[in-house]
Amino acid sequence: FAGGLRDMFGEVLKYGAMIVDNLRVYKQPVIVYVPYEAELRGGAWVVIDSSINPDQMQMYAAEVCQGGVLEPEGIVMLKYPEDDIVNTMMRLHPGLADLPPEKQEKKKRDLLPTFKHLAVQFAAMHDTPKVMLEKKIISGIVEWNR
Repeated sequence: FAGGLRDMFGEVLKYGAMIVDNLRVYKQPVIVYVPYEAELRGGAWVVIDSSINPDQMQMYAAEVCQGGVLEPEGIVMLKYPEDDIVNTMMRLHPGLADLPPEKQEKKKRDLLPTFKHLAVQFAAMHDTPKVMLEKKIISGIVEWNR
């Protein structure tokens, strides 16, 4: 669900909500599997999250896949805004604080894309099956045999 007109006219949100409503009271086992190299995000994640009906739903994932409500870029945008990235830059980069203000600003602009990229990579590390298992988001990791 992207929230656009097409999704609204296609009633994507309505049908997603219907799935959640029915899964919430479903009395049979529901097993969800995120396959090898797959990525489960956004509304698709929300609709099949095992916390909807923890007594009946279980989620498993291949050892190489990704999942979460938000993309890593979205997490960084919300939880680690540019001001925080600059503060981290000032704390970690040796000598940056000692530069004259005009050189410091230029250096910050030059370093910002690298630090943003590092933040996104760090956020992406939290979307792995091992972290999902530790946080009890999934019930287990299924080995993929080729």
